[in-house]
Amino acid sequence: MPHVNFLNAQGESQIALLLVILVFIGVIFLAIRVLISLGGFVINNSVAAWERLFYTITKREFHLYTPVPKYTLPHTERQFLFDQLHFYKQLTPVQRRAFDNRVVQFMRTRSFLPRGGVELTVEMRLLISAIAVKITFGMRSYMMKEFTRIVVYPKAYYNRESKSYHKGEVNANGIVVLSWEDFYEGIRVPDDNLNLGLHEFAHVLALQRLSNPLFYDRYFKKSFDRLMQTTNNKMIRVAIGQRLGLRKYAYTNAMEFFAVATEAFFENPEAMYRANPSVYGLFAKMYNLDLLRMYDDTIQPLAK
Repeated sequence: MPHVNFLNAQGESQIALLLVILVFIGVIFLAIRVLISLGGFVINNSVAAWERLFYTITKREFHLYTPVPKYTLPHTERQFLFDQLHFYKQLTPVQRRAFDNRVVQFMRTRSFLPRGGVELTVEMRLLISAIAVKITFGMRSYMMKEFTRIVVYPKAYYNRESKSYHKGEVNANGIVVLSWEDFYEGIRVPDDNLNLGLHEFAHVLALQRLSNPLFYDRYFKKSFDRLMQTTNNKMIRVAIGQRLGLRKYAYTNAMEFFAVATEAFFENPEAMYRANPSVYGLFAKMYNLDLLRMYDDTIQPLAK
């Protein structure tokens, strides 16, 4: 009998140890989520150290997508994104739930302002938000907090300051302006290196990096700064742009090079890699997304 009791006690202690380990893992997971959301110099650098270790060991980007998001999208809206966006199709089910959560967060925290007689529909808000989430999906600082107003015109609009017609622009006062006609054309044709939404939201990220001392995303910051230093030289900018096959607008300045190259990275990562693996690697690190591998994965069906 004592022997049986000893075995029972041993089994119970193993179960108790297992429960302690599971609770410990759960606490660590929640702590990481809280710390990442809080940010700050010490926290961000601690997380960055973990990211470097993770990449050194696995050679994969570090992503932390909670399987239980706060917000969800109706199935009809998820199906709409699945049909419209190749990027969304290539996500895993867990990543799609994280993507949906961020889309809802983005829509809830922005003011969408119609101009020029445009009628803003749910689908229009959904696609604009999805492009903003797409460009920041690999980043920790993904909410673009300083930019809270999105002005939408039906097509190219007249700008009184420049005295010319614009398709889109980003205002340092926290405003993104888009021509819907041109914005949707960038989605409708997904591989021509022309995507107004990606272009303007790339400018948003650049402005946040340059004007907000609290903005910190190690992957983005380091690679962005390196790109700016390199492409400040026009001869280098033109040489790289020609090799990548970028349109001439990329030669305007380093900021426009960054925005145009961002379009090419998301729309034709394979072509960018073939043309210049180093530039592809820089953008993959900047956005914390290896699109070559991601786009090569089998598309998983949309869950009900």
